[in-house]
Amino acid sequence: VGASGSGKTTLLKLILKFYEPTEGLINVGANNLNNFDSDFWRKNIGVVMQEGYIFADTVA
Repeated sequence: VGASGSGKTTLLKLILKFYEPTEGLINVGANNLNNFDSDFWRKNIGVVMQEGYIFADTVA
């Protein structure tokens, strides 16, 4: 929860490794997030983005 434009979605995309940080580190416990394989990491974390998209049309 936070104000619009405060960086919530950007933070989640960094945590999901869609982006690489340009500065600093992201740690999970004592481990740097860069030490985790992206596929492994994404299979073991769950996130629901605020703009979900499932179908382009109606389901009949």
